[in-house]
Amino acid sequence: MTNLDRKRIAIVAAVAWMSPFLCIGGDLYGVCAHLSRPGEFTTRIEELTLMKEAGIGWCRTDFDWKYVEPKQGQWTFDHLDQLMAEAERIGVQMLPILDYEVPWASRPWTDEDIGKWRDYVRRLVMRYKGRCPVWEVWNEQNVSLGGTHPSPSPKEYVVLLKAAYEEIKSADPSAKVAIGGFSHVPFGYIEEVYKAGGGKCFDIMNVHPYQGSDRAERAMVEEYGKLRELMARYGDSGKPIWATEIGLRTNVPIITVKGLLRAALKNLDQARRCWRVLYTDNRDDLLATARQLLPQELKGMGSALDTCRFEELETRLAAGGVDVLVFPFSEEYPADAMDAVCKFVKDGGTLVDFGGMAMFKPVSWKGRASAEELQRRGQRDRRRLRFDTEFWHTNSRIPKKFVSSPTAAFRHQWGCDVDTKAEVRCFKASGLEEGDEFLPLLSCETDGYNCVSMARIKYGGDIKGNVILAGFFERRFEPRTGEWQGKGCARQLNIAYALGYEKLFWYEFQQCSDYGIVRRKTFEPRPAYTAYKAFTTARPSGSVRDSGANWMDGDVCCPSWTRPDGRKAGAVWSCSGRGNAPAAAQGAAEYRDWLGRPLAGLPTPLPDTPVYYIGR
Repeated sequence: MTNLDRKRIAIVAAVAWMSPFLCIGGDLYGVCAHLSRPGEFTTRIEELTLMKEAGIGWCRTDFDWKYVEPKQGQWTFDHLDQLMAEAERIGVQMLPILDYEVPWASRPWTDEDIGKWRDYVRRLVMRYKGRCPVWEVWNEQNVSLGGTHPSPSPKEYVVLLKAAYEEIKSADPSAKVAIGGFSHVPFGYIEEVYKAGGGKCFDIMNVHPYQGSDRAERAMVEEYGKLRELMARYGDSGKPIWATEIGLRTNVPIITVKGLLRAALKNLDQARRCWRVLYTDNRDDLLATARQLLPQELKGMGSALDTCRFEELETRLAAGGVDVLVFPFSEEYPADAMDAVCKFVKDGGTLVDFGGMAMFKPVSWKGRASAEELQRRGQRDRRRLRFDTEFWHTNSRIPKKFVSSPTAAFRHQWGCDVDTKAEVRCFKASGLEEGDEFLPLLSCETDGYNCVSMARIKYGGDIKGNVILAGFFERRFEPRTGEWQGKGCARQLNIAYALGYEKLFWYEFQQCSDYGIVRRKTFEPRPAYTAYKAFTTARPSGSVRDSGANWMDGDVCCPSWTRPDGRKAGAVWSCSGRGNAPAAAQGAAEYRDWLGRPLAGLPTPLPDTPVYYIGR
């Protein structure tokens, strides 16, 4: 265990004891489900019933502005009235999210639109006064959600938050305000919210600490400790922290066309053996995947690989030491950092975009653009680098699928056997200047048209660097088992509540995406559902943690708690699968595994998934 680990754990443990034991809103456990939206509204009763059976007492869902006011001045609450009545009958508390923009108020934090936002908030809170103890204001405001919704700057978000806080407290003084759940734990954005005065406008800190790994104990400890330190600096150490989204997806990205990056770098410089590569993405799980996959792609090239999130990219490029910048293996790209990216290429760096429709979905985290402006930004940014994309929908001469082959300029670098039949997009030059070259690397001649599915732009004038483009949809997915997700769910639930998160909402309930814990339509429980139920059975709502996340030799995790019936209980596991249990876990009256199955005794050595014990 490092000194940093010890420091973080000491801080977490101290805060755990200082925090109030009275949980806001009673029941401890939650889940996310879009029950108020048309897709899941029809299955709300089945889902609420299964939540209750698993010991889950809270459901987080959007009270979308666009559905309660579908046309300006036309208000309808029928769907929410039904949902609230049925949730109360079944015994599940709603956590409403106040969001997003509407066509007549596309940036609700502006002077022009803030009054309309206040009206929306006031109507909802007054209608459900006393029935919603907590209201969450917006969702993941530090990102634009792939360009779907505008992202306010920290100062703009504080304007939105302050208005909502005032309306909520005026309409229902007993209600608490949760700050909108931040995407991951963006310390810089959160600090800017505090600097703008936002600390006075919420009662509950709220983050989405996705890890992307089933073994995230140490990362969660460090992240929570840093957040507590930040809050303490601004006088907020007494506020509870909620995690209104956390989860694990069972499909993970893989690289479709093996060897593509290695061959591309050889085309740049056949003799060079060491490249300093920086991969950027806006999601921690995809960053973790890149750290696993890219070394395989760069094998034998002696390359140094680093990764960073979008909001860190400008600082990272300014620090230097980067030869090749790799954009995400998806259609998203860091739009707000494009000035820095273009400067990097102009100064001689190489940008690689292997995401199919290159620079198609701009991601904004600075709140500089509306949703409409973001839609136009992609084409503008492509033109800045003098290329554009095309495919069968925009050019009828391009087939939906075709087989690409290496061009003469690329054939001698192509030292791998690949399947290039995957769905692709094509590229063409746009606005090249004197000295620039557009070099096709993979192409297919079809119907008299040259479909270029991989290209290098070699600049020769005012720009000194290169851009390498590949149109294969690299973000294919490889399934992980439901058991992998379930074991990770058990670990993360235990560690989060031991650290001091007051409430946690697992994302998501029904398997509308790869995160769900019950199967879509059939509602068959996946292992993560059973793991959640086993956790709430061993640690019923009303349990009180005895300490923070305890570690022994940096391996054995042993959170403990006191149940409402007064019995001591806890969970214990070894990250390595080789550790032994502490004395507190021995001699218990009852042992169960991570799925709630009875055990004859405490396993030795400990498994790498939680074993629950309940005292006599």
